[in-house]
Amino acid sequence: MQQLLALLYLDHDIGSSGATVRQLARRVGTSEATVSREVSRLVEAGAATEQRKGNLRIVRPAPDGALAFHLAGLLRATVGPEVVLGRHLAGRADVEQAIIFGSYAARASGEPGPPPGDIDLLLIGDLSFEDGYDLAHAAARELGMEVNPVIRTIEEWERDDTGFAAEVRARPTIVLKGPPA
Repeated sequence: MQQLLALLYLDHDIGSSGATVRQLARRVGTSEATVSREVSRLVEAGAATEQRKGNLRIVRPAPDGALAFHLAGLLRATVGPEVVLGRHLAGRADVEQAIIFGSYAARASGEPGPPPGDIDLLLIGDLSFEDGYDLAHAAARELGMEVNPVIRTIEEWERDDTGFAAEVRARPTIVLKGPPA
């Protein structure tokens, strides 16, 4: 059920347009019957909604509300981008700082707006662009959501006085590794 909830609440495409029971079963890797039972339980508990179109059940996360807010937070903490990216960063000496910024960080901090469609990730350290993009691509495959890395050396970041750097420093961020931006 955790994988199903994560798909509903953390996958931008499913969260905005919904998914059929068959699509969810394929993504979770289990039978349609099992997903159908779990969806019924989620709908009954108020954690999901369903809309019938012919024989299809289109499933979406519950609309905004206290349950949806807290459930999304719990899922982010247990299977969300912070957890997945943290695993990919573990043991990497070439990354001094790793910071999620942009719309994902803004929504996670409670700012209103549409669900984020991707994750913006600032990687600061001595890693190559190739290593940074490989890390982001591996995490994106696991998350089912695009991860856009911005890679800087420590010196480049400390000297950076561009509008981009000012915005990252002023807006909500999620620090995955190292000190805040």
